[in-house]
Amino acid sequence: MTDKGMLAQLFSRTAAKLVAHWYLKRPEFEEKIQEKYQIPSTILAAFLNLLYFHCHSTWSYRVAGIVLEPTNVCNLNCSICYFEKTMIRKKGYMKLDLVRKILKENPRVESYTLPFLGEPFLHKELSEIVRLISIPMAPSSKMKSSLKSLGQVSIP
Repeated sequence: MTDKGMLAQLFSRTAAKLVAHWYLKRPEFEEKIQEKYQIPSTILAAFLNLLYFHCHSTWSYRVAGIVLEPTNVCNLNCSICYFEKTMIRKKGYMKLDLVRKILKENPRVESYTLPFLGEPFLHKELSEIVRLISIPMAPSSKMKSSLKSLGQVSIP
């Protein structure tokens, strides 16, 4: 590994440790933070976004990732889940027009995550949403996406 690469790795580890232990006060997040923010420019962008947020700015330096929630509907009723007990939003499904609008307004986003809450496979247009986020909006895009599921839906 080059000196530059070793320095970037050291910077990433140090930043992850500071954020996990000092800012979040959740040391168990250190490894996940280091995994997500490996490149110094990504760490800087996240820091600047956080700074803008704390200054109550409506502008951000760069949106690195977006969590799209295709639905907040869940087919399970787990006793340990806080979701059912705390959600005050109406249950529903994201419209494709909204997905297109989000993609158009954020062409340089590095990653999309589906979903945050709810079971994505309950959305009848999930395959179209996945297709839309798989098309890079910017020529230099290195976009990644991930899909999380409870794995309890049978797909025909």
